[in-house]
Amino acid sequence: MDNSLRIAESLTEVAENVTKFLHTSAPSNRQLLNEIVRPLSAVGEVIIIGGLVRDLAFYGFDERPVSDIDIVINGQPSAVSRFAAEVGAVPNRFGGYGLQTDAFKADFWALSSTWAKRAGHVSVRGSSDLVRSTFFDWDAIIYSMKTGAVTAIDRYLDRLHRRVLELNLEPNPSVKGNLVRALRRVMMWDVRPGPKLKRFIFNALHHHSWAELTEAEMHAFQTLYLSQFDSASEYCMEVLKNPYFQGVGRDDLRQPALFSNLPTSYHLPEASNVKRLSILKRIRRRNRSKTLDLFADQ
Repeated sequence: MDNSLRIAESLTEVAENVTKFLHTSAPSNRQLLNEIVRPLSAVGEVIIIGGLVRDLAFYGFDERPVSDIDIVINGQPSAVSRFAAEVGAVPNRFGGYGLQTDAFKADFWALSSTWAKRAGHVSVRGSSDLVRSTFFDWDAIIYSMKTGAVTAIDRYLDRLHRRVLELNLEPNPSVKGNLVRALRRVMMWDVRPGPKLKRFIFNALHHHSWAELTEAEMHAFQTLYLSQFDSASEYCMEVLKNPYFQGVGRDDLRQPALFSNLPTSYHLPEASNVKRLSILKRIRRRNRSKTLDLFADQ
């Protein structure tokens, strides 16, 4: 186990972390709780799904990075729509609404409006069914404001400890968007893609140019990872197949570890001169003329 990580030992610990986060006295957290979460609780059971809960499970309370917050409300869609209109939330293309607070981006949906249910891929009758509706297995975790409890797919915390990211529900409304997220997350979390996710990545890379993916990342995220590579082949060679990239640690700890662990044959700049989030552009396989088969080792 990587000692630099603070992966939760139980779902109860995750639930405690979420409760602590929501009730922190920081102004941004109070705004999230008082202006979004509590008003939506008057509409129906509020369920926080994926991102926030996942990060509190993986990083722990103190190290959690800022992330978007996804909320599902087990209430009438019309009441959710009225709340969205009252607060000026913007409809998103997946049947929900987006709202930017001073510090957080919150997206929210009525339970019956979630994409997996509307598309007929998952029978969503109650909040616990939501864990079967996420694209990534690491996102298959929810926190209920009503009960203060966390629910997740089987062996959820074991999946985090094994550091293998896998598909949970492959059908999705945005292949390109989820491809970009998959490529980024492999780097951000220093994980290996599971067999199903690896197959999805290689298949999807055949349908989208690298320029298209880097442009999509630029429009959707503030931090850029994919633009550090010139092609999909280079990304696969240096990230998916590079042994120096394995087991180094999560994104904020990876760069110092790479400086100390790389072979001395690599010439690296001083850490203070590195502007990118990682130094992968300076890590090159010795045989650069070798053509990478994107479908190898599936």
